[in-house]
Amino acid sequence: MAELLLHSLSEFDVVIFASIARLKPRGILEIGSETGAFSARLLAYCEKNGVPLTVIEPHRSPRPSSKRRCGPASPSRPPSS
Repeated sequence: MAELLLHSLSEFDVVIFASIARLKPRGILEIGSETGAFSARLLAYCEKNGVPLTVIEPHRSPRPSSKRRCGPASPSRPPSS
């Protein structure tokens, strides 16, 4: 049986991505990435469409993660390395 993620946005993919396509945002902010499953799909969308994605995880993960940036850097902050 697949792992049940009680707080995963993956359950709402159709609604979220339809909304994003309709709104055509200049940037997307995700707060709380949990396992990163939805974040990966969101990142793929952002890379394909040139939309900056910022993900903030308020709770530390025991696993190390890599930093990736897509889209243009914010004019007020230089890109992170």
